[in-house]
Amino acid sequence: MRVTPPDANRHDHPRVVIIGGGISGLTAAYRLTTRLPQAEVVVLEQKARLGGKIVTEQRDGFLIEGGPEALLTAKPVAAALCAELGLEPDLHAPRPEARRSYILRNGQLQPVPDGLGNLLPTRLWPLATTPLISPLGKLRMGLDLFIPAKRDGKDETLAEFVQRRLGNEALDKIAEPLMSGIYNAEA
Repeated sequence: MRVTPPDANRHDHPRVVIIGGGISGLTAAYRLTTRLPQAEVVVLEQKARLGGKIVTEQRDGFLIEGGPEALLTAKPVAAALCAELGLEPDLHAPRPEARRSYILRNGQLQPVPDGLGNLLPTRLWPLATTPLISPLGKLRMGLDLFIPAKRDGKDETLAEFVQRRLGNEALDKIAEPLMSGIYNAEA
């Protein structure tokens, strides 16, 4: 997909190829064309359609959304991009009763403790009283306050980060279920 038309007479403009027409590639192409309007931008996509994992289908009168289930408009950058693209009228806030996340544990839905929005606890009491984690697991999570920051500069997976900071139980019983529900992938 060519985002900007080629200009055979100009040789002074940047030429950019973006590999992948998923949300990241399309956002990069959009940003490039708004910040460098003189650039020639080409997006290469292997599949027949753009959008990557994001897809909306109509089947038997139903609208089916694939890919992410939500957009974090609380992040100013995401909200600003939606406004810039004129998408604000298409955004729908979740119903208040749907704002809570749950994890299935021992056959019962247990609410994710308040304050675990980014997997790092910000509120003590909901975490201390959750049935998702054993008392020993909660003590291990509390050790996070005493673990020094990682300074070796090496990348680590989300699983390695959670395991190092909060322990195996937090990884198995909170991080893995949340990540598989959000990203359909292991932590």
